Amino acid sequence: MDKADTDKAWRTVHQALTLLVRDQLPRVRRVLSEALKTLPDAPRDIICPLARDPEISVAAPVLEFSPVLTDQDLVEIIEASPIAGSLAAISRRVNVGEAVSKAIVGTGDTDAIAALLGNQSAQIREETLDLIIDAAPVHKTWHDPLVNRRKLSDRAALRIAEFVAESMLKTRAARRDLDGATTQALGHIVKKRLKVADGVVVKDELELALDHVALKLAMTQAETFKARSRLTKDAVLRLVGEGLSPIVLAALAARANLDVAVVAEVVRTASAKGMMAVAWAGDFTADDAVTLQIKVARVPPAEAIKSRSGAFDATLDELDWQLGLFKDAAAERA
Repeated sequence: MDKADTDKAWRTVHQALTLLVRDQLPRVRRVLSEALKTLPDAPRDIICPLARDPEISVAAPVLEFSPVLTDQDLVEIIEASPIAGSLAAISRRVNVGEAVSKAIVGTGDTDAIAALLGNQSAQIREETLDLIIDAAPVHKTWHDPLVNRRKLSDRAALRIAEFVAESMLKTRAARRDLDGATTQALGHIVKKRLKVADGVVVKDELELALDHVALKLAMTQAETFKARSRLTKDAVLRLVGEGLSPIVLAALAARANLDVAVVAEVVRTASAKGMMAVAWAGDFTADDAVTLQIKVARVPPAEAIKSRSGAFDATLDELDWQLGLFKDAAAERA
C-alpha cells in the first residue's frame, strides 16, 4: 500500500473515530475510550473530547492512562471544574507532574488528594506537600498515604508525626528510608506522645508541643510561611483552633519576632501575662490574647486577663518587661 492509500485509509479511520466520539450513547464512547486509553499515537482531537466527556465512565480511562494528554491539558481540565471522579482519575496517573499535583491540591478535592498521596510515582513539590500537611489533621483519609509516602523530607516526616495515629507513627519510625537523626527524632516523639497508665494509651499534648526537636522544625516552617506572607493572624488563630502543637508555638513566635523557646517557656509556666505579651508582640488584638491565654497557655478561663474596652490590660512597659522575663528564662533553660 502506497502513501496515498495509507493516508486515505487513515482518513477513513479518523472519520469513523470522530463519529464514535460524538455518539449519543455513553456505552459507545466508553468502548472507544477503553480502546484508545493506552495508545501513544491516538489522535489528540479524539482523546481530548473523551477526557472532557460528561460521563465519568467515558472520561476516566483516558484521564488515568492516556499518554496523549499533556500536563497542560490536565491542568486545563482540572481548572475547568470537571465532573466528580475526574480529579481522582488524574491523580492515579503514572508520573503525575508537579504542576498537575499543585492544581489537584488547589481544588481541595479530598478523594483526589488522597489518591495523589497514595500514588508513589506522583511528583509533589515540597511547598505543595506543605499545603497538604497544613490541612491534613482534619482529613484522616490522608494520614495513611502520608505516612507511607516515600521520599518525604525529614521536616515533612516530623510535621506529620504531630497529628497521625500512634500506630501509624510507630510504623513510620520503623521505616529505613529516613536518616538516623530523623528516625531517632520520630522515636522520641513516639515516646513523648504515649503514656501507658493501667493499660490505657493517653496522648500528652503539652509534652508534644514542647518537644525541642519538633519545635525547631516547626520554627523553620513558620519562618517560611512568614516569608511568603501566609502567617496572618487569621491563619495562626485557625492553627490555634486545631489544638496545641509545635507549629502553633512556632507561628506565634515568628509573628512576634521571638525565639520559639520564649513562647515555649510561657506555655510551660501557663502564664497569662506572658501570653498576653506574646499576643501584643505578634500584633494580635486584646480579645485574641484572651483566646491565646486559654487555648495555648492553658490558663483557666476564670484566670485569663480580659481586655479593657478592647485594649490590653497592661502598659507597653509592662508587656515589654514580661517578654524580657521569659527571654531570660528561656536563656537559662538553654
